[in-house]
Amino acid sequence: KGESLQDTFKTIALYKPEFMVVRHASSGFAHLVRDWTDLPVMNAGDGQRDHPTQGLLDTFTLFKLNRTKKWKITFFGDVARSRVARSDIHLFRLLGYSLSVVDDGTEETRLFAAAYKIKLVERKNLKQADVIVCLRVQKERGSLNRLVPLSKKEISEKSFLMHPGPVMLGEDLAYELCDFTASRSLVHEQVSNGLKVRTQLISDLISEKTRAKRAKTQ
Repeated sequence: KGESLQDTFKTIALYKPEFMVVRHASSGFAHLVRDWTDLPVMNAGDGQRDHPTQGLLDTFTLFKLNRTKKWKITFFGDVARSRVARSDIHLFRLLGYSLSVVDDGTEETRLFAAAYKIKLVERKNLKQADVIVCLRVQKERGSLNRLVPLSKKEISEKSFLMHPGPVMLGEDLAYELCDFTASRSLVHEQVSNGLKVRTQLISDLISEKTRAKRAKTQ
C-alpha cells in the first residue's frame, strides 16, 4: 500500500517477536532488517547472495550419508545466480570437500569459478563426481545459462544427485532423472532434512532468547 519496508519491519518489531525469518529478492536484505529491528534474523534467502539454511541442510545430508568421506562435488546449472551454490560452497569447503562446476561456456560462470577458486570442468567429466548438485535455472534473474538438462547417461551409476527443489521438470533435469525415489537421488532426503535443520535452528533461537529473558529477571 506504499509503506516503506523499514517502517513495516519496525512496526512488526513492536510486537516483540523473538526473531524474524526473512526472504527477499535483494541481496543483503536480512542484514538491513537486523539493523532496523535489533532482532535476531534468520536469512531464508536474499537475492542471489546467500541461502544459509539450504547450505546447512545440504551439508547435513552428505555428512549423515558418510561423515568421514571427502566428497568430490560438481555443481551443474546456473551457478553464477545461485544463492544455494554460494552457501553450499562455504560449508562444503569447511569440510574439505573437492569442488568443481560445469563450464557452460559463459564468461560469468568462468568468473564465478575464479572468484570462488573452484575448478571448471567439462560436461563430459561429470561421471568423475561423487555428488552432482543440480541448480535451478534462474529465469527471473536474467539467466544466461546455456546448459541443456542433465541426462541419466551423463552421470555415473555411483554418483549421488542433489537439487534444492522443487525441480523444474525437464528443464533443470531430464525427465528420466526426475524419479526422486531412486536410490542415488538425495532430493527427497534434502527436503526431509530441511525440516529437521530449520526446526532445530528455530528451537535454538527460541531457547537462547528465553534463557536471556530469564537471566534478566533473576
